[in-house]
Amino acid sequence: MHEKKSMRLRKKIGFCFLSFIALLLLWVASTFINFKESVPESRKTLTNTNKNYATYLSEDNYEEEMNQTVLPLLEAYKKSGTFQSNDKENLYYESYQVPDPKATVVISHGFTESSQHYKEVIYYFLNQNYSVFIMDHRGHGYSYRNVPDLCLVHTTDFHQYIRDFTSFIDNVVAKDTKEEPKLLYAHSMGGAIATGYLEEHQDFFTAAVLTTPMLDIKTGSFPKRLASAVANLYCMTGNGQNYLFGYYPFDGVSDMEHSSVDSKSRYDYYFEMVRNDNLLQTYGGSFSWLKSSIAITKELTKKENASKVKTPILMFEAENDTLVDSNGYYKFMKAAENVSLCYVPGSKHTLFKQSTKDLIPYFNQILKFYDKYDN
Repeated sequence: MHEKKSMRLRKKIGFCFLSFIALLLLWVASTFINFKESVPESRKTLTNTNKNYATYLSEDNYEEEMNQTVLPLLEAYKKSGTFQSNDKENLYYESYQVPDPKATVVISHGFTESSQHYKEVIYYFLNQNYSVFIMDHRGHGYSYRNVPDLCLVHTTDFHQYIRDFTSFIDNVVAKDTKEEPKLLYAHSMGGAIATGYLEEHQDFFTAAVLTTPMLDIKTGSFPKRLASAVANLYCMTGNGQNYLFGYYPFDGVSDMEHSSVDSKSRYDYYFEMVRNDNLLQTYGGSFSWLKSSIAITKELTKKENASKVKTPILMFEAENDTLVDSNGYYKFMKAAENVSLCYVPGSKHTLFKQSTKDLIPYFNQILKFYDKYDN
């Protein structure tokens, strides 16, 4: 018995040693080998249009305008409910339907966000006479959680997000709308989900906006191959539900400097909202989430998959994005048929929470693009 225990211990030590050597070699290789796509010649820098398509909220009176103007309008149109995913889990959604809409916009939110982060965005769309539908992806907001920790975003299969979104389109959006054009607005992780949907379904959406979509991932100080190897190792050893390095449960401490948001008024408003609702306090991802996310970005940007997308796309790239690697945009654009890329200088990842002066050209560009497809 003692001999068997000793043998198991030696095997564990040997496995750990070999894993360490493999990770070290990967780190060295990643340092010297870095494949980069060239910037597409068609990429354009964001400039303002000749007219404002909306009346934008001011930076100085943001909270007051949200509470006195935006929220009352949204409440007048809001309906909420749940639908069942293909695996019979309950997922939350909200709809905002105006009479005789020019089009319907479907929103796919980003990592650690929820439907509640998009109140201002929904407001601008409603003012254009667009109806709006938005769901909380599983593990976020008021939707089903597959782990007890409400702060942790965890999945073993990124495709499940895409299946959920497909169920939302089929069982809610398609049934509750008529023949008006359907427009897509997707951010970050939600952009990867939306791209997966567009690769599988070419006929539902008339046009799509992908704003800093997660088509490749930045992994901080860890080279990407090393981060991927570490995530695989954690999953192999039964620790896939552990928080990624640098992530932790929501602690209620404001930290705009290290956030992906440029506007202090918008950051403060939504941070306070999250602080007061524990179901909105998703705050970090698991190693399994990273493993599945890296895998999906590789899949989505493969030529045979990206080339299936026929929907016209307006895509946004942020200059100071620390979360998403623009290499994925460039690779995707090589194969997808009809993609325009708009570069936003000086901006962080979450473009719809920039300061108002920078938000104006961003949303003007989106609404100008939608204007071509809303009738």
